[in-house]
Amino acid sequence: MELSITTLPQHVTAGHTVWPPGTKHFERRFDVYDVVFVKTGALYMTENGVPYEVKPGEVLVLEPGLLHYGHEASREETEMYWLHFVHSVPARIVDSGDIAWKTVLQAGTSRDVIPPQHVMILPKYASTDFQLFEPLLERLVRQQRMLTLERSLEAHVLMLQLLAQLQYSLCRQLAPQTRAISERAIHYLKQTMREPFRAKEMERELHFDYDYIARCFKKYTGMTPVKYVQHLRIEEAKSLLHRTDLPLAEIGERIGILDVNYLVRLFKEMTGTTPIRYRLAGRGYV
Repeated sequence: MELSITTLPQHVTAGHTVWPPGTKHFERRFDVYDVVFVKTGALYMTENGVPYEVKPGEVLVLEPGLLHYGHEASREETEMYWLHFVHSVPARIVDSGDIAWKTVLQAGTSRDVIPPQHVMILPKYASTDFQLFEPLLERLVRQQRMLTLERSLEAHVLMLQLLAQLQYSLCRQLAPQTRAISERAIHYLKQTMREPFRAKEMERELHFDYDYIARCFKKYTGMTPVKYVQHLRIEEAKSLLHRTDLPLAEIGERIGILDVNYLVRLFKEMTGTTPIRYRLAGRGYV
């Protein structure tokens, strides 16, 4: 489930419950996301005609506007945490294999006035390491029981921490081979960014055919290896322009681009401005 986070999700409420055997969830349709973590027992829930058996350590995200109900009573004592949040933009269902987890996002500059478009990825139904979530869930539930204006912002922050942890856990579970190859490629490219890019050397270092590395890398980062190297170099150039008075030729040498004209063209292509204007803007002159 991909949610746009130009506007962040808003916390509504959270809770903890222990159901005795024989308890079944009532039928409901409401306009909130309902995130359910099962600690012990099992929750038998149908949403929009799809049945789920949510077992210990698993999480189910119920969507707003869809009918959900318990299709079977609990067979044993079942302990759960849950939280509700609202979000103004509907979620988009995406295939786990199509998520470019390491997509490089626009960092922004001092001249930007509109927030960039980011997204949050949540699992519909997944296994988790429940021990990672329980401390945050406990804190959120305690806050909810004694909520005051003074502490209300903290409740929103805790919910966002939970959702961020859920996204991170999902990322670590999916596409392990693609991720492993891409992580090694990222490490290699960072180590060699100042050297001329050579696909054959990358093949020898990673022990895979370059075309396969590039496909994995593009799926994981949204970029080709060459584009990623360009990104690393321009980000380093931006840092040097801000922090130093080095001339462009020396900055180019430090980032592995010896042709100053090419550096200026690439910088403008990737940032929308020239290196000199970027330096002046960072110092308040433009």
